Amino acid sequence: RGGRGRGRGGNTREPMRRNFGPNGHDYNVCTEAGPISSDMAEPTIHNKVAERLVAKMNRDFEAADRIQLELAEEGVFINDRTKEWRADGVRFVDPSEGRRAPADR
Repeated sequence: RGGRGRGRGGNTREPMRRNFGPNGHDYNVCTEAGPISSDMAEPTIHNKVAERLVAKMNRDFEAADRIQLELAEEGVFINDRTKEWRADGVRFVDPSEGRRAPADR
């Protein structure tokens, strides 16, 4: 019967959270990024990146994708492979980094 000790029945799982430090996430500003050109304030960027990370950890990929799109619309881009973000309006060279090519699937 086992399980992980989270009780019985239904999906009563609480959202997964970890302490990722003062910014709430473990992404760093890209070393190649220029000055922030987004209208989004840096604390708001950190909050959105942290919110997206929690969504990913909870396997809520729809919410994570929605947040990433919101950030991109504001000129903030995330590279999950290198755990970096930039808000200078410049996209990462390969937005599909970390994904396998169709031939590799």
